[in-house]
Amino acid sequence: MTSDETEVLAVDAYRVMARRYVEQRVAELPDPEGDGEAYRRGLRDIHADIAGRGHPTPLDLLARVVGVPVDTLTGWLRTADHDLT
Repeated sequence: MTSDETEVLAVDAYRVMARRYVEQRVAELPDPEGDGEAYRRGLRDIHADIAGRGHPTPLDLLARVVGVPVDTLTGWLRTADHDLT
């Protein structure tokens, strides 16, 4: 295997692991219909976690897992910040 192939495999493995991690974290959140504030705060915490771990596109990853556009997710995260005040 060439070093280019090894790098591609490493990047793909990281993406798969990151997505699975986020999917697991999202699955543990409360139902957004039942407790929207807690759900949004949970999303904010997940975003902070994966951004803090150095993921290159945490918003994109989280939006894909949740199944919403990035703009929608951004609004939810902003709302979660306001929930704290």
